[in-house]
Amino acid sequence: MKFINDINSKLDKFVYIFLIFHIIIEKFGGEAVSITISTLDCSEEIKDILLKDNYLLKNKGIQLFFDEDKKDDITLFKIHLDDTNKVLYANKHLANIIAGVVINNLEEKLVKKIVNNKFNKFTTEERKKIISLAVKQLKDSMYEKNKERDLIVKKILNYLDNNNNFNLEGFVRFRLKEYMYNIHLAIKQAVDNMIIEKEYEEFIELLEYFVSLQEIKIPLIHLYKKEDGGYKLVDNKGRNIKNNLVKNYIKELLDEEISYEDILISSLINLSPGKIIIHFDNKDLTKTLNKIFKDKVEVDFS
Repeated sequence: MKFINDINSKLDKFVYIFLIFHIIIEKFGGEAVSITISTLDCSEEIKDILLKDNYLLKNKGIQLFFDEDKKDDITLFKIHLDDTNKVLYANKHLANIIAGVVINNLEEKLVKKIVNNKFNKFTTEERKKIISLAVKQLKDSMYEKNKERDLIVKKILNYLDNNNNFNLEGFVRFRLKEYMYNIHLAIKQAVDNMIIEKEYEEFIELLEYFVSLQEIKIPLIHLYKKEDGGYKLVDNKGRNIKNNLVKNYIKELLDEEISYEDILISSLINLSPGKIIIHFDNKDLTKTLNKIFKDKVEVDFS
């Protein structure tokens, strides 16, 4: 009799568990689905977006819950979906969230890591400059960025079709090879541009030092822009200043890629004026002349 009672008791428990399970299935419309997203660098960004975007899913009749856990330096978000019939839409939503985090948040962090690890021969300020140039280049083309985002979303969706565990940094590093190549290319170009800019600044400093040692040859030069893109130099009596150096440079200009600005700067250094008055608007040229000739430069548009 005790044996039969034990069996009945076990049956009662089984029936109870079965009924509870059945109620859960009825309530949520199918077997619950979960996806785990793990990240080293973007935990706050992912959490914020999951919290903010929950109401968007609720409007679509989708209930998304997530638990946050920590394993060493890795943050894990276990995301639960209550309805298998809406997995496709939920995956699309998650793929867009992840793609947005990659482009808007992770991208700059990846650039910083690569630059600081691989280019530590540069100073801290130089590395900051490289990072700034690379990030700007990566974000400049909105059309290319939208194409890139669409490609990332597609790759994430393909991955989520067969996997429930998604590591953000690992996925980007090993599954988005073309994207990583573009980041490395932008960094390389930023390094090249920074070196060119640095060499230019050093050259300008050398010219500045050379000018500071010169004696004044012409008290005043008025500088005008010509219609052909060249420049006209006039003295304080309104006479055109003729300079043999200019003639020689014009000959070289025909043979080589020498700009009018290069000719102008070389001419002004050779003429060594006490004051230069610029009568046209060219911010870049004015900035360069100010660096070389310091307080000798004035601007007058009248």
